[in-house]
Amino acid sequence: MNKSLLLISAMVALALGFMQEVAEATCTDCHSSEENVLMQHNRRHGKQHKTSSSKNEHSCYLAIKEVQTQWANAILAVTESYPDGDFIGAAEQAIHDLYGYDIGTVMFKPTKAKEVPFRHTPSGALSYFVGYEALQQVGQEGIEEDGGFAINDGYGWSKVEINNSDISCVGDFALAHGYYYFTNKTDQTKVAGVEYSWVYKKVDGKLKIIVHHSSVPFPVEAPAPALMEEGIARPRRGRSQRVYHEASHERKPRPDCNKAIFATQEAWKHAILNISDTYQDNSENDDYIQVAEDQINELYGYDIGPVLFKPTKAVEKPFRPTFIDALSYFVGYDAIKPDGSPEDGGFAINNGVGWSKVRIENDKTSCMGDYVFAQGYYYFTPNGAENEVEVEYSWVYKWMENGKMKIILHHSSVPYNP
Repeated sequence: MNKSLLLISAMVALALGFMQEVAEATCTDCHSSEENVLMQHNRRHGKQHKTSSSKNEHSCYLAIKEVQTQWANAILAVTESYPDGDFIGAAEQAIHDLYGYDIGTVMFKPTKAKEVPFRHTPSGALSYFVGYEALQQVGQEGIEEDGGFAINDGYGWSKVEINNSDISCVGDFALAHGYYYFTNKTDQTKVAGVEYSWVYKKVDGKLKIIVHHSSVPFPVEAPAPALMEEGIARPRRGRSQRVYHEASHERKPRPDCNKAIFATQEAWKHAILNISDTYQDNSENDDYIQVAEDQINELYGYDIGPVLFKPTKAVEKPFRPTFIDALSYFVGYDAIKPDGSPEDGGFAINNGVGWSKVRIENDKTSCMGDYVFAQGYYYFTPNGAENEVEVEYSWVYKWMENGKMKIILHHSSVPYNP
């Protein structure tokens, strides 16, 4: 009898603990179809809600959701003011309140910007949100390609939904990526999810956007490379393991920030080529997989905390928060299955074709304390080809005690093509 009571008590305690976990993790404005991303995030990284760090993370989550709600409401406020109200003034106020142009560099890569893809000034952001024609009518300059995202080219929006996939708070900075959805005010159709990465900086107790990368998801209907169509098998391998390095307590002096950005990006470029070359030398063994593991450990911060990685060609699993997720993307599912994502053909080996050249061109860089930011284009030349593949990126790096930097956010996307 006593044993039965003890068992029942234990089960009740377990259930109550789970209910408390759900209560602590529930976000304030999730839609019924939205899964509890905070709980997913904590479980993914093996964290428990009852620790003080997880309470800080929950506070971080709520702060991010608050500023994201303000952003969504700002888009709707501009729409509601159009065309008869002061929708330009509403947009100007929103940009001032939500973006950090008044405190330093802002890296803004809007969804539908092609001719001028990066908007590093308030005027460039304003043009994107209200449109070229609207600014022309009031005697202001704009960018001709802009139809006005916040007014939906005149059709307006009736609803904006923001669903985070992963979040991270580091010092005075907060990071988030996921999908947002916009409902057309005219016909009430919902625009398919758009991928975003946001970096916020705390200013006077409020979060302001300093990096905003927004992109249309990689097309599902994109043709598969010829090697995959022919069904060429990849070497099978057992479960890959993340390699943890002993943390160094020796703090080395930091080099010049711009030189460090160049060195880190050169290392990333050579990592891609090294994986590709190793695969081309002998695709039947696991050497290229080991090279990839070593390079991910060296360049990405999975060993120090959350990494927000949104690869270019990931569709079924667009966000890669774990080491295995990244490895699968770079070397392909067949190399490490049953781990990984079946959609992955191996970006670093170019689905078996390989790369002969990688070129990186920063459009803007910024250094703020322990964190470094870069945005621009990189170009990849397939083996046996002359034409480059152009891709947009945003990177956030964290300085390490050894004087090197590791990636903690990486958003990569195909340029917008209307």
